[in-house]
Amino acid sequence: MFTVVIVDDEPLLRLAVTSGIDWEAMGCRVVGEASNGEEAVEMIRHFDPDLVITDILMPVINGIGLIKKMKEEGIKSKIIVLSSHDDFKFVRESLLLGASDYLLKSDINQDTLAEIVLNTLNQTIHINAQDPATGDRLLGQDLHDILFSEISVETQLKILEEAGITKNCTEIVVTCIKCQDLSADTYSGREEMRKLLITSVRDILLQSEFGPLCVYGGHGFFFCIYGLDGITKVNFYEQLTRGLERVRIMIERCTNLSVIAGVSRVCSLGTSLYRLKEQALACIYEHFYCPSQFLFTYESIGKFGSKKQLDYQYTEMVYWIKTEIMEAGRKKTYEYLSGRWKRLEQERYFPADVAQTAVHLLQFISNYVSKDKIEADLDFETFIQQAANFRTWLELSEWLDYGLKQMLEWMDFYDTNLQNQHLLNAVSYIRDHYNNPELSLQMVAKAISVNASYLSRLFYQQKGITYTGFLTKIRIEHAKKLLRNSYDTIEEISFKIGFNNSKYFCKVFKAETGKTPTQYKKGN
Repeated sequence: MFTVVIVDDEPLLRLAVTSGIDWEAMGCRVVGEASNGEEAVEMIRHFDPDLVITDILMPVINGIGLIKKMKEEGIKSKIIVLSSHDDFKFVRESLLLGASDYLLKSDINQDTLAEIVLNTLNQTIHINAQDPATGDRLLGQDLHDILFSEISVETQLKILEEAGITKNCTEIVVTCIKCQDLSADTYSGREEMRKLLITSVRDILLQSEFGPLCVYGGHGFFFCIYGLDGITKVNFYEQLTRGLERVRIMIERCTNLSVIAGVSRVCSLGTSLYRLKEQALACIYEHFYCPSQFLFTYESIGKFGSKKQLDYQYTEMVYWIKTEIMEAGRKKTYEYLSGRWKRLEQERYFPADVAQTAVHLLQFISNYVSKDKIEADLDFETFIQQAANFRTWLELSEWLDYGLKQMLEWMDFYDTNLQNQHLLNAVSYIRDHYNNPELSLQMVAKAISVNASYLSRLFYQQKGITYTGFLTKIRIEHAKKLLRNSYDTIEEISFKIGFNNSKYFCKVFKAETGKTPTQYKKGN
């Protein structure tokens, strides 16, 4: 039989604990009671109990001091801490010192006290992935599987029945509760604290409305499974909403973690829990666009746009940048890109996809910016990495807006003088390479480091002629000189000025001069 010592400075609380459950039925016996830590130390030394249930705030020696004293003396008794809502910072410390679990005083009743005592004394099945004795899979892993993978209806129903959702339940619901800042990265070097918070949140959820099954999915996501028995969908949503609001208050008060929640549709018992889980997750993503709300239901949110649609929007922006940005100037470029970005908010895409698009957009624009300017004013790589941390559309948009303005500020847009210089450079390059039959607009643009579309417009705006028309005139000028001053054949001249085909050269020459090359030669 297990032995138990109760430590609390409130006589009524000690009475509630000692008489609150049938200790003998659990194979336990209360061997002593103490009103403070000092009395408890002596009692624990004498009885060497299997379990100590202690308050935290007590006179003489408090609960933390008692746990430290037990640890110093090598006492192996398991410890359950009793706390009020205001004691949670002490609860954290006690659990880090080695306490097994904790219980809120407001929650003390026969069921909760018995459950936590039995769990602490290892007399119930722990939800582990595998039974170390038999190697059999246990309930926790099965529940995880039906939420995170598609399995047969028969297997799902069997697991739910084993978990306590009986065949009397006709409908089922999945909720997702997201605790912000509960990732391993946030608690780097404080893994015990993170585990404590996960346990705390899970305990609160298990004691919430309708007594759900609860699975921790990692990264701060908790999933609860509810079976509906004899309650209408409307009443269920009303009660669940009130219950989740109480859960939110409890979690935020006890753990300082902010909470958002999503609720799937109410569906038949055979509906895939994997799909219901995805519905609940989609509700969590809705918070990105509506950060003032805490709870979302799948029936109330709109449909998110697909990644394919978002990629198409990004491609259109990239095309505009390639063809328009240099000529458009800062103001027009900013107005265009910020306007397109606002359209994405209206069309609503998954947060991770939107953040990735924002990053790619800035990275693409950075190709037009002098790299030494970026490095002088901004750690670009660190700045880009910030996008993954934003929780709302507003935060991401403000980040993108700042980055966009910085990029545009650093860009050397083409002014009139620069346009003239670019045109002079292009004309000079063409005059030096006109005899290359492969000489293209793209080749010239690359040689003088400008955009091909921009260069094409520049020729038309400044010279009133297309690039091809200008190149043809240069070639025909040289052809006339050769026809007048050399003994080269028509075919030889055509190759010298960049034509691969003498017949085509003759056709172009006549179109430009009104004469064939032979007629022109005879007349001059």
